[in-house]
Amino acid sequence: MSKSLVRARPFAKKKKPLSLKRMAHKAAKKTGIPLPSFSLNLSKTTKSVLSWSAIAAILLFFTFTFLIKGILFQEKFQITSVRFSQQTLETYEDIDLFNTVYRAVKDKNFYMLIRFDKEEVLAAIQEDFPQIQDIRFQLERNQETHAEEETEESTTWLADLILWESREKNLTNQLPINLTNTGKIQERNVQSTGGWILGVDLTFVEPLLVVKLWEKKFGVRGDSLFRELEPNHALGMDTFLIDTPQYLSGITTLSGFFFEIPVSTFLKAIPLIQEKFPTMERFVYLAGSSRIAVFTNQEQVFYLNIASSELLQKQFQKYDTLKQRYPNFDQLLSVDLWALDETKVIVRKK
Repeated sequence: MSKSLVRARPFAKKKKPLSLKRMAHKAAKKTGIPLPSFSLNLSKTTKSVLSWSAIAAILLFFTFTFLIKGILFQEKFQITSVRFSQQTLETYEDIDLFNTVYRAVKDKNFYMLIRFDKEEVLAAIQEDFPQIQDIRFQLERNQETHAEEETEESTTWLADLILWESREKNLTNQLPINLTNTGKIQERNVQSTGGWILGVDLTFVEPLLVVKLWEKKFGVRGDSLFRELEPNHALGMDTFLIDTPQYLSGITTLSGFFFEIPVSTFLKAIPLIQEKFPTMERFVYLAGSSRIAVFTNQEQVFYLNIASSELLQKQFQKYDTLKQRYPNFDQLLSVDLWALDETKVIVRKK
């Protein structure tokens, strides 16, 4: 029986696949460009120091956060009472405005309010009161204050102010203030229990026009209509006044008032009319039309159409011609400069 012989195969060394690292080294060897080294080669001591430093930084962060929370976010810094500066009261003393501000800041943290919430609060107030330009906050310690202890001297911009108390009996839409029939503050019934008070100082933007409807006045700025301006308000005191005829005495709002003639047209026409009639004492808009009446201190009335600047200039030309050629021009009671056509006027003698 023959035995089969099995020839041993020669030993063949298996080639390992090239790793990216080996491939990079081979490529660097061929090109002669050395590979950059990214090894930090940190010692055990250095690594230990870095580890403890990281732990210390984390502990400091949480300690700092805890201290900030404990100091700045105390309950005493939660806004519960509001005072308005004397300048704010003199410029625009409006109970609805003060209520709106109070509701916007109530229960907020003072530091969060001045750092993060100010713009949001300002935007919310401007929705109802576009005459508000800016708002400034200041934190003041509240001393025990009573109405009978008030003095006339002011030591800070927060002195002699209105105070809202947020105790449960006063958490209504009405402010705990006694008013006269004109809305002026008659007395302050302030009972304070200490703590902190938020001082509020409002900056107002002046209206471009003031419209008088019978005894009421309203500010106008662009498309924004201000709420009623009281006689004691400094806001709009020096702004040009548009008066209205008596047949509008029952109107209490400016809604639709500028439908025929927009505000921009008035703003263009008024300086031209002031220049042409330097003795103008009263500017009356005949609402519902494009006509106005100019009353001068010579007891004369001139009616004009202000629909456009071009139309107004044509009427100025007729006015100049009439003034130069009409005898006893000063004796005229009224002149309608646009009643018929571009060449004629209607005059009425005294």
